[in-house]
Amino acid sequence: MKLAPIAITVYGRINHLERTIEALKRNTLAKESDLYLFSDAPKGGDEEKVMLLRKYLYTIKGFKKVYIIERNINGRVANGRGGIRQLLEQYGNIIYMEEDIVTAPGFLKFMNDALDYYKNSKDVLSVSGYTPPLSSLNSYHNDVYKLTRFNAWGFATWRDKFDPFGFDIDKHGVENYIKNSDFKEKFNQNGEDLYEMLMQEYNGNLDALDVKIMFYGFKYNKHTIYPRKSLVQNTGHDGSGTHCGVSNKFHHKELWGKVDKFKFIKDL
Repeated sequence: MKLAPIAITVYGRINHLERTIEALKRNTLAKESDLYLFSDAPKGGDEEKVMLLRKYLYTIKGFKKVYIIERNINGRVANGRGGIRQLLEQYGNIIYMEEDIVTAPGFLKFMNDALDYYKNSKDVLSVSGYTPPLSSLNSYHNDVYKLTRFNAWGFATWRDKFDPFGFDIDKHGVENYIKNSDFKEKFNQNGEDLYEMLMQEYNGNLDALDVKIMFYGFKYNKHTIYPRKSLVQNTGHDGSGTHCGVSNKFHHKELWGKVDKFKFIKDL
């Protein structure tokens, strides 16, 4: 099986990125995988921390090959979505992360195996490495489950299913849904925050790819595959991220230690 490339978008959080890279290097498939680092250009005042991070990028080893793409113009959206599209067009699939995603040693194996297993499943849009700390999973015994909620904290997808610039929300389309009295309740079944974020997108106050994809998934019944136990820890809930505040709500005491023989199911 040809391994998917790993893409990490970075900016200036060098301490987060160092933890992300060290954890990723401990993955069983790291030495066989290509790593792409998409470095966004600095905003005014951030030149020094971006320069320091870029200097660190050239010291990274432990992968089959490391590619560094330095942007000349600042643009978080263009850097992230542009990087995703580039690798999807080049490879046909991708494993994508940001600089604050710490992974378990079996993360790359899970993602690559899932990409292979679900590539022809029309209802599966993506694969998530993170899973939320849901109490209901304590008595769940399959290795995977699915939600119509997309998660961007370490995800994998395919070129023929995913265009990072193709999920824009049509206001007229949203209006047709919000006219229905039961839409809010149905949409929020995958998270009580979804309707509020959709309204922010609708009103032009938010430009978040994951929210756009969640609405797309709801409309067309597209799913994301999740591991029963999380293979990802998001370290960005310390106030350093763009959209995330300070919280330990999504923190896991430990990540899944499984590294092989993940069992996938089509009829979940």
